[in-house]
Amino acid sequence: MSQPTAYPLCWPPGWERTNPHRREYGRFKKRSAYDAARGLRAEAERWRAAHIIVSANFKLRLDGLPYAQQPNIDDPGVAIYLKRRNQDYVLACDAFDKIWKNMRALTLALESLRRLERYGCEQLMNTAFEGFKALPPGEEPMTPERALELFGLREDADPEVIQVVYRRLAKKHHPDGGGDERRFREIRAAYEMLTGKENADA
Repeated sequence: MSQPTAYPLCWPPGWERTNPHRREYGRFKKRSAYDAARGLRAEAERWRAAHIIVSANFKLRLDGLPYAQQPNIDDPGVAIYLKRRNQDYVLACDAFDKIWKNMRALTLALESLRRLERYGCEQLMNTAFEGFKALPPGEEPMTPERALELFGLREDADPEVIQVVYRRLAKKHHPDGGGDERRFREIRAAYEMLTGKENADA
């Protein structure tokens, strides 16, 4: 995987996206984007993580924390990339309707993992964290620009055209027909990126 970026959001490959219509409001205590981002980084540092990158569609200052004024943000997803004990990990969340809420959810997740370790459940913690290992090099995160490039379309492409191109490419690269599984996953991810639909059927 190429080096993740703090801005724009670098969603980890292989992680499913939440349909925008299914995102939750959440019941977190109100926080600013600045406080949520600072809290997430601080929790990762308490866990003795290094090379921490919080990736989201917030525009960031030089210190890596969000500017107070932000443009309208359609995608509230957040991913945190970190290195711990010479292993690369990633956690991501887009289950909530605001970026700061997804940051808070990730903060609480890291805190829970840290508590497992603190209370002598390190083996259980390691087992839980296996699923958060970053994928090896070779798979890049899907972006709108990359999705359009894969489909050979322009930004103003009609949804029906996207559907037609998707079905053609999915049929061509489906593993059951001798196609490449990795390429097929990319095509599905591109379709979901362009349409917001999950579990696309070829």
